[in-house]
Amino acid sequence: MRFSSRKVIAGVAATAALGLVLTGCAGGSEEKATEQDLGTAVAGEVKKDAFKGENFVFAGSGGIFQEAQVAGAWTPFAETSGAVYADDAFDKAKLKAMV
Repeated sequence: MRFSSRKVIAGVAATAALGLVLTGCAGGSEEKATEQDLGTAVAGEVKKDAFKGENFVFAGSGGIFQEAQVAGAWTPFAETSGAVYADDAFDKAKLKAMV
């Protein structure tokens, strides 16, 4: 049985899409989200301890641009809001090694 390259590519794409959907829908804790009064939204401000203990992940492009984002935005946000954040940079070589 011979498959055309178009059918093979469509099959691979459908399988990958299904895998992403199932991964996105899977797991996680069964904890219900809690309602929080974050106050009135004001640009550049966050209510003290509004996100205490919440985890945030930031993935950027790396380099001095990301260092500036961390120093100018993420660290002050985490200190004020109580959030815990982790940052990582996109690494093309790392991605290539995983494929």
